[in-house]
Amino acid sequence: MFRNIAVVVVGLLVGAVPPTFLHLLHADEPAVADAGVVAPPTTIRLNGEIEGDFTELLAQLNLAKDDVTLVITSEGGSVVSGMRLILAIEDIRAKNKLRVHCIADMFALSMAAAILESGACDDRAMTDRTLILFHGVQAPPSPISEALNNSMAAWISHRLGITPEAYRAHIAKGDWILSPPAALEAHVVDRVLSP
Repeated sequence: MFRNIAVVVVGLLVGAVPPTFLHLLHADEPAVADAGVVAPPTTIRLNGEIEGDFTELLAQLNLAKDDVTLVITSEGGSVVSGMRLILAIEDIRAKNKLRVHCIADMFALSMAAAILESGACDDRAMTDRTLILFHGVQAPPSPISEALNNSMAAWISHRLGITPEAYRAHIAKGDWILSPPAALEAHVVDRVLSP
């Protein structure tokens, strides 16, 4: 069984999601706080290169009490840093019984796309202005790079509902770039949002 992995990555900026996103994403799931006051869901924005230990992001996630919206805008980055982030998000999700809703906005490239397809995200969305890009590990051929490619193909294909061989065929000639309609058709996202 593959360990599902998580969403989005980067240089760590905590920011707000436009109200339109929250309305569309949580329209059927109101968050009610004490005394009947509606509390907005926690939103964390990941921007930039996937690199480092993500201490601030993980601390924010660990403090969340309800659903979390993770907005991803990233050109990708380190495979190892991305995998560590995925595992940490999965652990926090399980420990705190959180649901993480991931939204790719503008672009989710390379490792950011892999995070979107990991078990860190309960559901996946993208805005109608977003591109998603998958490709193999960008490293010289070696047993380690081959093992990383195999691992990523396993979890990404599992999430997409295809075989690892079918996923590898998509990236065999280089980049697999998906627009919103193509991402929906390929089961890369569950829905497309208009900002």
